[in-house]
Amino acid sequence: ANWTFLAWGTYHALLFLPLILLGANRKYTNQVAEGRLLPTWKETFQILCTFLLAVFGWIIFRATGMPSLFHYLEGMLQWGTLRASYRFFLPNFNLVYPTNLFIIIMLVCEWLSRDKEHTLKDMQNVRIFHSRIVRVIIYGIFLFAIIALRGGAVDFIYFQF
Repeated sequence: ANWTFLAWGTYHALLFLPLILLGANRKYTNQVAEGRLLPTWKETFQILCTFLLAVFGWIIFRATGMPSLFHYLEGMLQWGTLRASYRFFLPNFNLVYPTNLFIIIMLVCEWLSRDKEHTLKDMQNVRIFHSRIVRVIIYGIFLFAIIALRGGAVDFIYFQF
């Protein structure tokens, strides 16, 4: 195994250990925005922090070695890179592109049924989903979109082992 895996494990231990030692690891186990359509500002901030910490962990996990990890981080944290990525990604996001539209539809469906076990099955209270045929057609569209819009070959994340 690589040194980056030790760094990755240490990173996660540093994130979890304070919560475990303080007994706060089971403090927030309820749903986000429970009983509301949107989360509060505090919940939104917590979601973004968790996402950024997880992404940083993925960078550590994916790096081929410690020098490449530091190279990635150095490149990511330079002001020019941040400015260029802002200009590069936001204007090029096309809502009509099938993959982006599919992702947005899935995110909305998952958010609306975040407190349910199965997204479309549990949305039977919505009139359009009363019919089993409609649900089967929607699942068929999702399956077709997943197959038709899949990307090219990608290295398996555990290839370094």
